Parts: sequence; C-alpha cells; structure tokens
Amino acid sequence: MNCIKSRVIGFVAATVLAVMPVWLRAADPAYDSAAAYSAWTDGSNNGFGFGAWSLSPSTNTSNAGFFIGSSTGNGDGDSNGDGDINTSGKAFGLYANSGQVASAVRSFTGGALAIGQSFYIRMDNGFIDTGGTVGIGLQNSSGTNRIEFFFVGGDSSYKVNPVISSSVLTGVGFTDEGLRLQFEIKSSTGIQVTVRNHSGGSTLFDQLFTVASATDITRFRLFNANAGGGGARDAFFNEVAVPEPSVATLLVGFAALGGRRRRV
Repeated sequence: MNCIKSRVIGFVAATVLAVMPVWLRAADPAYDSAAAYSAWTDGSNNGFGFGAWSLSPSTNTSNAGFFIGSSTGNGDGDSNGDGDINTSGKAFGLYANSGQVASAVRSFTGGALAIGQSFYIRMDNGFIDTGGTVGIGLQNSSGTNRIEFFFVGGDSSYKVNPVISSSVLTGVGFTDEGLRLQFEIKSSTGIQVTVRNHSGGSTLFDQLFTVASATDITRFRLFNANAGGGGARDAFFNEVAVPEPSVATLLVGFAALGGRRRRV
C-alpha cells in the first residue's frame, strides 16, 4: 500500500512539475469595464491584467473613432429596458463609416492564454450596412488571427472564423441587444466558442473549433469595419475578462493524465 501511495504521490508531483511552466506562462487574471473610464483614448489602461489599449486611428476622425457611451443607443434602442451591455451606464463604443475601420487591440499580461483559460467579452453591435463587419479576433503577438467572431451586414447570422478552415454560420440571428462570448482554450489547437444571450441565461451556440494554434494567443482585437454612419450603427463592447483558472480544471487535467498512465 505504501508503495502504491508513493507512486501516486510521485506521479502527481511529476505532473505538477510538468505543467507548472505552462501555467507560469499563462495570461494573468484580468478584468476591465467601461465603468472605469470617462474617455477611451489610445494608451488608456484601466482595469488589471491587460496592457494599454492600442487604438487605430489613434486620434478620432469623422469617419472612425472611439468613445465611452451607452450601448442602449444603437440599433433600435433598448427595447426591453435592461441596459443592454452597459456597466454603470457605460460601454466601449466604436464607430466607422465611409469605408473606414476602427480597431482596438489589447494584450494580455503574463503570457498567452493557456489550456483551461477562458476569455470573456460582451458585444453589442448596432445596425450594420451591407458588407460592413463588427466583431472580435483573438491574435498572436504578430497580429495573426487565430479565431474571430463577427457579423457581416446582410448575413443571416453571426459567424466564427477559425482561419485555417471556412467560416461557420452559428445560427445565432442578428441582435442589437448584445451577446456574451466565451473563448476557452481546450488544447494546443482547440478553442471552444460559447455564445450566450446578453443576460447570460441562455446558451445560443457552443462548438469546438480547430485552429492553427490556440496557445500563442496574446491579445484581442475589437473592430468596427464600415458598419455605417449614425449612432444606430455604433458598435459596443464591455466587461473583458480572463478569470483565474480553477483548481477543478487542474484536477481534471491531472485525472486525465493519470487515466492515460494507468492504461499504458
């Protein structure tokens, strides 16, 4: 019995040592919301666990830019009076028209997202002119997209683009009330994309995607690509977060490794 215990302890210790470098390189726990901002400018940096915002254009123009405002003003308004994706009446706003693009990039501190980590964000697009696009991409340090979630004006539903294969229609129809998005790193090439309604009460889409690499994602990009002029076509995002990986996630990983070891 003592021999078995020693082997188990040794296996667990070896497993911990094996995965420890990965978790030391993982993205730091992170959170930010528009409630902490009076203005959204290039280089601004509130919240924790993220680098400073890199906004393009870096100075607002009449055709593309950034602001802090209420997400209830886009589309046909806040039809059910629940505040859409606002926190304290605020969200991060992007506008773009006349063929222009507003792009907001932010890096994770601590390293790339690791297996078991998730990135969360709330998205509230307004109306989108035909051919315009609003969405988010998860990227490596070179700015290469690993996966994107977006809506193209004129399409029937939101899409996920895993880059190495064709974009997938999610079946989630257009909404201007907002959505909750989760991207979970499941393996070195696997990302689980979960889409919930903006209250979080209903899961609308949940699918695992194979990507070129899921463990070199060091930043995210928000974009409004020519959605059109006027407040009804503004795009909003809010509450970006990388929660701390749970102990349960690690234990599940250990159990899986242990199961494979026993079957050898």
